[in-house]
Order: sequence, then C-alpha cells, then structure tokens
Amino acid sequence: MLNCRIEENVNPIRIICDTNLDIPLDCNIIKTAKDIRTIVVYSNKPNNNKIEQLLSNKVELLKIPYNNGIDLRILMETLGKMQIDSVLIEGGGNINASALSAGIVNKVYAYIAPKIVGGKESLSPVTGKGIEYMKDAINLKNLSLEKIDEDVLITGYIK
Repeated sequence: MLNCRIEENVNPIRIICDTNLDIPLDCNIIKTAKDIRTIVVYSNKPNNNKIEQLLSNKVELLKIPYNNGIDLRILMETLGKMQIDSVLIEGGGNINASALSAGIVNKVYAYIAPKIVGGKESLSPVTGKGIEYMKDAINLKNLSLEKIDEDVLITGYIK
C-alpha cells in the first residue's frame, strides 16, 4: 500500500516508477489513489485507454524520459520543481541499482533479518551490473546500528 501504518500520521505521496504503465487497475494502490496522493511515473507511451482509466481513478501521471529505464535524475529534478524534496525508495534490486548508479542516493537504510536464504536464484537488494572490484564499492559513512525486534537496521550516508 505504501502508506503510513502509524495511527494519526500523514501518508506519504506515493510515487510509482512503471516504465510501461503496467500497473494493474484493480491493485490497492490504484483503488486508494482517491484518498492518498499517488503519482505514477512512466516513460513509454501506453495506450490512451490506460491513461484515461488511471486519471479517472485520481492517479497523477508523470512522463519522464527513458534512459535504460526511467531517468531517475530527471525524475528527482522534476519532483523538486513540484516541491517534493525528500524521497524514500522502497524498491527491488533494479530500482535500487538504478538509483545508486544515477547518484541520487544520500542515505541508505539496510534491514537485515536473522534469516539465511542464499542460492543462485536469491534476490539481491541491489542488482544491475554490480561492482567488479572492492576498491570501487559504494562506501557508507556515519553508520548507526539499531535492533528492531529480531531485525537489524544499518543506516549510513553515501561517501
């Protein structure tokens, strides 16, 4: 739902990156867009019927140029012009890799659960091309550690 689950708190503006507007019209994000401001960002031209259906559900649409996916640098500039100046990226390995590659990440929140899954097919929090040499790794500074129930939260800023 990408909403706030703390009672009497404010829901964030939900911003969904969806290059081809594949988001299902019957998903909870779309169903609740009338109540929680929702912006769907896309690059490729979808059929006009999909655009009309999303708009009729009070979804705001934002077209951003394509650059191996939605150009996240241009997206951040556009959001800044819309007075949206803080963004939490809650995504999978592809969007995380793209955000790091685009240089738009200032702070990282990495949650570690006491579970080991492993395997060649396991999902990684950052996918993409990856870093070939450890000397080129993205380093964090000003680290903090916090235990939350059984999980560990590591917070740090990009060096």
